[in-house]
Amino acid sequence: MQQDLTGKEKQLYNYLKNYIDKHENAPSFSEIQTYFGFASLSSVYKYLQVLKKKGFIQINSPSRMISLTAPVKKTNTRIYHFPLIGDLTDDGEIEHVSTIIKVPYGSDRKFSSGCFLLKVTGGNFLEAGLIHEDLIIVEPRSEAIPGEAVLAKLYNDQFTIKKFQPKSAYIRLDSFCMQVEPMLILSEEVSIHGVVLGVIRKYPLG
Repeated sequence: MQQDLTGKEKQLYNYLKNYIDKHENAPSFSEIQTYFGFASLSSVYKYLQVLKKKGFIQINSPSRMISLTAPVKKTNTRIYHFPLIGDLTDDGEIEHVSTIIKVPYGSDRKFSSGCFLLKVTGGNFLEAGLIHEDLIIVEPRSEAIPGEAVLAKLYNDQFTIKKFQPKSAYIRLDSFCMQVEPMLILSEEVSIHGVVLGVIRKYPLG
């Protein structure tokens, strides 16, 4: 990352990047010397070696051709094992499974220990961007922050996934699809069962 570079090093890196973006090849050592007014080619070489050591460039021998490299980013990926507790059906019901399995999921995001999975079945949740057999990651909560995606239970005992917006004595549940009208429901007729934090989607092979 560029904060790892000093002022002159950052200027040199940006010059190299802009030059390569424009010309599709790197400048020569002489061009770098002229542009920055270095006293000698050895000064150019010294700065380039610093960029190379910090992982920003490669210098290919013997041509001395310069190429940019992306520094390796440090990640804090953690493997979670979320319990899959049931299916969220087209009818808005949660059918609990008899045997709970745990599904591994790698992420650098921090999840609470109580998170669980529901498998979407059918096609009635397309407006929420969900397709058949998607697994949604739910954090169990009875309250939500405005704008969060919630797993809500309605007055008719059906579950839905909407964006939560409190409105005085009412709760407005917004669809993720602009063409679908929001639902305005009395607060006592809606219960929040969790906040949807993510989706695990399995793509078919071939």
